[in-house]
Amino acid sequence: MPICRIVLFIRTNDRMNPMDKGTYMLIMHLARDAEVEVGRLGVFDFPAGYYLYFGSALNGLHARIDRHMRNTKRLHWHIDYFLQQTTIIDIWCIESEERLECDLCQEVLRWPEVCHPVKGFGSSDCKCVAHLVKIEDIKSIDHFFVKAHNANLISYKLKNLKELY
Repeated sequence: MPICRIVLFIRTNDRMNPMDKGTYMLIMHLARDAEVEVGRLGVFDFPAGYYLYFGSALNGLHARIDRHMRNTKRLHWHIDYFLQQTTIIDIWCIESEERLECDLCQEVLRWPEVCHPVKGFGSSDCKCVAHLVKIEDIKSIDHFFVKAHNANLISYKLKNLKELY
């Protein structure tokens, strides 16, 4: 299992009853350029660098995170194929009964140094261009949730999930 930081943003009004559903963001590093077959989507060239993937798990957030962190699994989602080539650095989770991945991804896409490397990646169940983005400046990720909070997309407190993993 890769070593990474896992952070959970809990609902500020219900800290005593954590839920097992929500939205997550994988922060990944691709060490060198790679050609990756992404299931039925096709084969794509990915330049080395940092990537963000936005997803939701409304029927088992912790199980989904565990699955993404496993090296051995049946390849099902687009992200499964990409994770074979990358290293997960951080996983940020937001407890919610709503799917927030589209809103969060759209917020990140407002930044000038962000782009979609593959159209349709991870967004087959919505109208988004993709849920995988390439980011040039890894330091800007630290400011992501501040910006999302200021845009009224989230209002959560930070809690470390080390005890769960």
